[in-house]
Amino acid sequence: MSKNIERWMDRPLPTTGQIVLMTVVLGSVSVWLLFWFGD
Repeated sequence: MSKNIERWMDRPLPTTGQIVLMTVVLGSVSVWLLFWFGD
């Protein structure tokens, strides 16, 4: 697991696909948390 992170961190810049993926994941997680704690 850490090796994958190190290899990912070694890249100078994430690709557009990675940026979109991270944005979607973080967005869905934050929305889920808002619904979970919003009640």
